[in-house]
Amino acid sequence: MFTFLPLVAFLTAAKNQTHTISLTTQTFNKQVSGKDDTFFILFYTDDTPQLTELKEQMEKLAKNMKTIGIKVATVHLNENQELAQTYQITQVPHMLFFRPNKEPMKYATDWNAKSIEKWILENMLGTDKVTVLKKEEAVTKYFGETSKYPRVLVFSKKKTPPPMFKQLCYKHRKGINCGFVSGGFNTLPEIGEHISKYGDFSVEDVDYPTVVIIDEAHDPKLVTLSDRLTYETLNATVAPHSLTTKKALAKKEQKKIENLNSTNPYKRLRRENRAPRKSSFEDDDDEL
Repeated sequence: MFTFLPLVAFLTAAKNQTHTISLTTQTFNKQVSGKDDTFFILFYTDDTPQLTELKEQMEKLAKNMKTIGIKVATVHLNENQELAQTYQITQVPHMLFFRPNKEPMKYATDWNAKSIEKWILENMLGTDKVTVLKKEEAVTKYFGETSKYPRVLVFSKKKTPPPMFKQLCYKHRKGINCGFVSGGFNTLPEIGEHISKYGDFSVEDVDYPTVVIIDEAHDPKLVTLSDRLTYETLNATVAPHSLTTKKALAKKEQKKIENLNSTNPYKRLRRENRAPRKSSFEDDDDEL
């Protein structure tokens, strides 16, 4: 049986959808501090000037930044004063840009979404994590060296690596080896020859954008993505091959085993069917 919702209700829900994340001290410590995600955060109080308009700009910014993997959030300092002390916030609005393994950067110019977006793109990380395969020397080095990380190449019509790819490569900087190929590069034939060594591949058949993954077993996985390439689709394609993801899963599994071993030994043995079920008529002294 299907349940049909009124169109008005559907449109209202879509209109009320928010892309901005509201953080508390607890969620801030879990999602921002020491993590590999990138956040642009507005800190405000009830007395912040033009707060309604400012939040509208943050929502516009969040919607745009979501496509490249950068999160936009707000923190209500009246309810989370610990963060004001931690980051020495004495005036509002206060905006900070949090990048992994870097000190937060303060943004203090125009409050409109376009200006903030331009500033974020200028200061985001990841450019040095992408090898642009425009020159023969870069191609030879990229494919000539034995890589302990899976190689991830993005074929694009753009002339430079898209921000979402730079963001992804920085997030997985310890898990993948990133390469960028523009459709106008003269090195395309050479790149095609290198990839074809690992399997059936031809640059002439490439649709843009395309992601090529050469995993640890040197088995190229050719995935054609839609023209509307987003961070979510790119990350979903790449993450399963990243050593960062594999190490995280292995660590999680190891922790699960450690937690299992730390439980009551008798219960653990019973769970593993190595101990007989204790009779309800038995007691500690073995007496009736």
